Amino acid sequence: MTLNLLTVAAGAFLGVMWLVVLGRIVRSRKQVPSLRDAIEWADEEPITQRIVAIVPAHNEQDSIGGVLASLRSQRDLDVGVVLALDRCTDGTRDRAEQIMVGHKRFEVMSIEDCPDGWAGKVHCLWKAVTESRLAGRADLLLFLDADVEFAPDAIRAAAALLRSRKLALLTLLPTLRHRHWFERVVQPACVMELMYQFPPDRVNRAPGAKGGRRPFVNGQFIMVRREDYERLGGHMALRDDIMEDFALARLVDRAGLAAGAFPAGDMLRVNMHETWASFASGWKRIFMAGAGRKVRRLRRWTLRVGLACAALPVVVAAGVVAAALVGAPAWSTWTAIPVGAFGLVSWVVAIGALYRSQRAPWWSVALNPVGYGVAAWIMGRAARAVASREPVAWGGREYVFEAR
Repeated sequence: MTLNLLTVAAGAFLGVMWLVVLGRIVRSRKQVPSLRDAIEWADEEPITQRIVAIVPAHNEQDSIGGVLASLRSQRDLDVGVVLALDRCTDGTRDRAEQIMVGHKRFEVMSIEDCPDGWAGKVHCLWKAVTESRLAGRADLLLFLDADVEFAPDAIRAAAALLRSRKLALLTLLPTLRHRHWFERVVQPACVMELMYQFPPDRVNRAPGAKGGRRPFVNGQFIMVRREDYERLGGHMALRDDIMEDFALARLVDRAGLAAGAFPAGDMLRVNMHETWASFASGWKRIFMAGAGRKVRRLRRWTLRVGLACAALPVVVAAGVVAAALVGAPAWSTWTAIPVGAFGLVSWVVAIGALYRSQRAPWWSVALNPVGYGVAAWIMGRAARAVASREPVAWGGREYVFEAR
């Protein structure tokens, strides 16, 4: 009977927790428009601002083709493109020039060093903005990672969203591709945890709104008005932060500027990591930055994700099976089974909705507890790395995330 009572308590908690998540999903979808919604706005009022995309690249010959082809394919928009080669030693330039031949607004910059006190990508972006001929005449600056690909209407729709919402800065939430086992099993859980920490409805609140906003920027796609970029101090103000997108989000929030993050769906796709080692290291950095480099916060996250997200569904499922097989008073058995089932159904429906939004394979829903378990392990590593000042390798250099 004790086991059944524990199943009732665990099942009720699991069900209520994921019903709350479902409620947040529904509320967010009602309040936050998608990139596809904005295509119609761009059709009604064409974009007239001069837009320049800046793509930093450090040995990206295998991935640079996707982003440059996407830029060339943009409809009803003449986008300038600045490719900033950050200490490249491979064939990125040759590959880029093959793709962009004949494009009238294309510029290549070679950056051969990174000064002390600067993160490599940040220095590359700053040099591109301040020294590029094209960027100097831009009304809107668009910062793109080299591994993104997007639909032909993506940039004009993003500009229409920025204009209609009266934003200084806009960022997009992409669909991550699922090619490797860790992307199918672990990545959805990591993304869901990031969404939990930075829910879109709170990210998109106006400055000073009741309840506060959670500033968030995704460095894979950032569009910012030139005058606001300069007002913030540009990337010079972020020069020593390897997670410059999180740092930019905090900078925008402190300045009281309006910013927004919008789901792009299949209009923006990203290949994030090719190996398990780079995947684990990349998400460790993300969790470090998302937690503000606070060790205690990372440890709380590790405990919560490990117990409530990874272990609890397994405990409830085991409890329901045990209630059906182990002899106990009938009232406790027929309380444990439906309450446990309620918890599991709520969990499956919420997880299914989130996996569908990520275009993750359906079969990976069953492995969600495993994914959350690995995510908790990555968070634990992040907490230890910050606490011990463990160096983080990135872009050919090592950096230390100082605890705050």
